[in-house]
Amino acid sequence: MPPQTAVRTSRYSLESLSIWALIATLVVAIIIFIPSVAVPFVATKSFVLASGVLITLALFILARLSRGNVVFPPILLVGALWLPALAYLFSSLFSGVRIQGALWGTALEPDTLGFILIATLLGTLTALIFRRVGQYRSFFKVSAWTLGFVAVVQILILIVGQFSPKTISPAFSI
Repeated sequence: MPPQTAVRTSRYSLESLSIWALIATLVVAIIIFIPSVAVPFVATKSFVLASGVLITLALFILARLSRGNVVFPPILLVGALWLPALAYLFSSLFSGVRIQGALWGTALEPDTLGFILIATLLGTLTALIFRRVGQYRSFFKVSAWTLGFVAVVQILILIVGQFSPKTISPAFSI
């Protein structure tokens, strides 16, 4: 029998790219804002989340097709993720509002069925993609750095806003 040699895998597989796409989506959605009246704040964050979900979903599907298997999370977790979306669907259907207005609103506001579907899909992708301890560790590390960055920026906004309200409003929040 010939000696076994370790097969060296690529550092950037489709699976790891889908993990980093998911993490990047969450980080960018937290941090992004465009200081312009012409660009709505909530719609920008919703667009980033929707785009990130599509990119992450595409990378996840490609990773699963190349590997040939899918490991599903517990059905109770997935069911718990999709119950609010189902409640929003029924609420939209019986609200008396046109389905287009209930689905998207005027700019994909957070209290619409479309946004809840995007958030539910993001949660489901998170449950599907993160399966190992190292992946959770990376996610929490990036989340902690993002939280620290947002906290520092928010404190600076508060301090600068108190001493120079014409520069930036102290009520501004990321």
